[in-house]
Amino acid sequence: MTLSKTMTTIIAAATACAVLPAMAATQFDAEEKSKEISIAGYDLTQATDAKAILARIESAAKSVCKVDANRQTVRETMLRRECEKAAIESTVESLDAPEIAALIQN
Repeated sequence: MTLSKTMTTIIAAATACAVLPAMAATQFDAEEKSKEISIAGYDLTQATDAKAILARIESAAKSVCKVDANRQTVRETMLRRECEKAAIESTVESLDAPEIAALIQN
């Protein structure tokens, strides 16, 4: 089954990170960041295609959640990882692709 969607968007919004109240406004942008990735030509029912798309989603999440500081505190690292996790989970949920969802459960 090939999905009819050809693009999906990774979004890391300040509201998604709002559950992390200790987020320092000076270290993290309060604006919404997003990155589009193409899923055209992939059959997400195939394990190799699902893994490839998940890798692209993870890379995009790292990009939108990155902190623009050379050094990060332990707290900032934890917040960045939580942001990445939330972005990955919300993107996979929006794709409605059980094969990819199963990969992130492992």
